[in-house]
Formats: sequence, C-alpha cells, structure tokens
Amino acid sequence: MDKLKYAGKRVLVVCSRQICYFSGNFFAAQMADAFERLGCEVTRLEFTLDDDLDRILVPFHYSNFDLIIDVNTQMCHLEDDDGMVLDLIGGPFYDYIVDHPLFHYNSLNSPIKDLHAITLDRGQKEYIDRYYKNVKSSLFMPLSGNEAVEQTKLTAKPERILLMSTYVPPQKSYEVVESSPELLMKLQKGIIDIRTQDPYVTNEAVLETVLKDIGFGVQSWEEIDDQQFAHLLNACYPADVYIRNYFRDKTTRALLAAGIPIVVVGEGWYEFKHSKEYLLQIQKPCDFSLSYERIAKEHIILNNAPMFPDGMHDRVIGGMANHCAVLTERTAYLEETFKEGKNIAFYDARKLSTLGDVATALLTRPSAVMDLQEEGYIAYKKHHTWDHRALQLLEEVYGHSPSDRTNL
Repeated sequence: MDKLKYAGKRVLVVCSRQICYFSGNFFAAQMADAFERLGCEVTRLEFTLDDDLDRILVPFHYSNFDLIIDVNTQMCHLEDDDGMVLDLIGGPFYDYIVDHPLFHYNSLNSPIKDLHAITLDRGQKEYIDRYYKNVKSSLFMPLSGNEAVEQTKLTAKPERILLMSTYVPPQKSYEVVESSPELLMKLQKGIIDIRTQDPYVTNEAVLETVLKDIGFGVQSWEEIDDQQFAHLLNACYPADVYIRNYFRDKTTRALLAAGIPIVVVGEGWYEFKHSKEYLLQIQKPCDFSLSYERIAKEHIILNNAPMFPDGMHDRVIGGMANHCAVLTERTAYLEETFKEGKNIAFYDARKLSTLGDVATALLTRPSAVMDLQEEGYIAYKKHHTWDHRALQLLEEVYGHSPSDRTNL
C-alpha cells in the first residue's frame, strides 16, 4: 500500500470534548500526527463549549475539508444563525465513538448533512447502520497505542498483573439505576440481570428480550418502532455503566481470591475493599499520554471492557505496543485477529472463577509471557499502529476498492 496515496488531502482533526485522563485529546493528537505522516495537510482544532466559539469556529466556515474527525464529538450539536457549524465548514464528518456508546449515540441524531461514525465494536457498527438512518456510513476501527520512551521492566520476570482503570463501587452505579423513572428502571434491571450472566450478548439484544417480556408501560414490543427503541436503549446508559463497574470489580476480586498480586493505576481504588487487599497496590492516575510509560514497566496487563463484546479496547494494543503481555476477556474479533497463546492470553468473562488459574499459569511461566510480549509487539507493528488506522479511514472515505491494510 502506497503510504502517500492520499497525500495532500486536507484533514481537520477536532477535539471538542474532554474525557477521562485527557484520553480524547491524546487520541485526536495521534490521529493528526498519523495523517501528517501520510502526507495530508492537517489542521488541529481543540476547544470546549465554554470557549468563545464564534471566535474559534467562524474562521473555519466554508473551508471544505476532505475529512473532519472528532472524538466523542460535541461539535455536531453546534449551530449558528446560518445553520449547523459542521455543514458551514464543509466535509465528511466522522464521529469516533471511543467509550460508552449508549451515551455518545445521541450525537448521531445530529441533523448535519454528511455525518459518519467510527466504532470500536463490530456489533455497534451494525447497530448504527440499522437505527441511525441519518448516518451515511459507519466504520469499525479500533484505536491504536503508543510506544513508551523507556522500555524497561521493573522486575526481571512477571510477578503481578497491571490494571489501568478507574474504580467505582458497583453499588453506587446501581443506585443510579434505581433512581431512574420506574419504567426505565425495570428495563435497566432486566438488562443487568442478563448481561451480568453473559457479557457477550449485546445491550440491544438484551433490551429486545426484556421488551418482549415486559413491554414498556402500556406499549407492547410490537408497538415500539426503531426510533423509540434506540431512544430507550440510550436511556439505559446507567445499566451499561453498572455492567462495566460490576465486571471490573468481579475480575479484580477473582484475581485477589487466587492470591494474584495486582497493581492498579487510576481513580477510586481506595474505595475497593477485600480481605486480600494487601495484594492490591494502588498508584495514582496519570495523564493518558503518560500511561504507556507505566505499561512498559510491567510484564502483564489485564483488559476488561464488557462495553465492547465484539471489538477491542485500546488497552489491548497499548499493552502490545509496550512489550506487555495482554490478558483479556475473549471476544470474537480478538479471537479472529490474534492467536491465543502466541500473542495474546484469553479468559472467559462468563467464567471468572477460572481467571485466577489463567493468571497463575502466566505468572509461573515467564518464558511464555516473554513470548507473548514479543509476538504481541510484532502484531502491533504489522497491523495496528496509528498509521494503519489513519490509512484505513482515508481508504473508507476515498478508496474505491477494499484496501490491503496489512502491507503498510
């Protein structure tokens, strides 16, 4: 594949929303850098809704970019007296939804004329294609990761598991569910009952099951159209948050119960209580741009992301990019993309009682862990860098035949 095939394309990379640990700003910056390496003319635009938006955005009117991309966009909601701001700027606009889709799907209701979506999960792409007819196209494209400047392990062999995440006690999330209006509370509890038993089933499939069982007030399942269904699913966002926090809590407890030492980096962990919490080392959170330096110091990183049951969280690639073996819940996409025991290690999120055994096997076989580290890094370099992602998006927008994304 010719890396300069799209040289000269004018790309506007936006960051209009700050998300945890400034990860959105970081992802936008990495995509911008990658587009520049591919020869594109890149303009970077970063703002918040508290800024003087007329001063910032009016100069961009009628610029007509070849591509506009934003991470978890808020820009698509902006309008002035002459119309939607993105329509006034001009160009195909891609909303890169990088977390909690049930929250960010609402942006896809925007009336802008050339709206597209990028997801981290194949099922979420299919969902958008069905329920958001105003979205012209959608693309499944996982995030990438960066290599740390210093690649030095703290220990010669693996001794613990790294977990990079925020902790919220599940009960706090459940209280939000219980504070919802009664009809929505019943739907959310139905979703929770099913997905805590099987995190691989999608939210939309579970909501359909629940609606067929209990309906929505006086409405039966047959009376609910696609637009209302999508609206109801978005309103069940608190249930999705609970499920994430439930499995983060359960995976941590499963490791501690098996006597596995864990180091956690993130907010909220001082609220975690366990009889073996002496095995849990808590480190303060860091800006996302520094997270790879932390990952590079460890031998094994755990990934748990039930919001992407057929996709890939950036922790997977972040580990591989930094010679850190990845222990992750299996998804269909990960099974098709990587090879278990060669460049990735899986556990079954439906059988967390076996997670301790999987982790113990890794910690007691340092040579196998080092093989995972090296093979994972090779997979990252061959197929999953930011340049691969930027080229994939340009192919989506301007390619006229399926791109060979493995030869970059």
